[in-house]
Amino acid sequence: SGNCNCKTGFTGAKCTSCLSGFYGTNCSSCNCGVGSSSSSCDNSGKCTCFANFQDAKCTSCSSSFFLSGNTC
Repeated sequence: SGNCNCKTGFTGAKCTSCLSGFYGTNCSSCNCGVGSSSSSCDNSGKCTCFANFQDAKCTSCSSSFFLSGNTC
């Protein structure tokens, strides 16, 4: 078929792209936290956070907010 068997995180006929939820040249897992609006991230590994969450993986609350369950 001309398609390659890709390693984890890679996709495409020649395994040159990352699957959703993976990023970078090595297609590393995004590992977005509970405060992320999705499991996907940008090309630098930064996740998109819900309101009042911060840091690249959306795992901590912004200043003056505290984690309660899955919300800040």
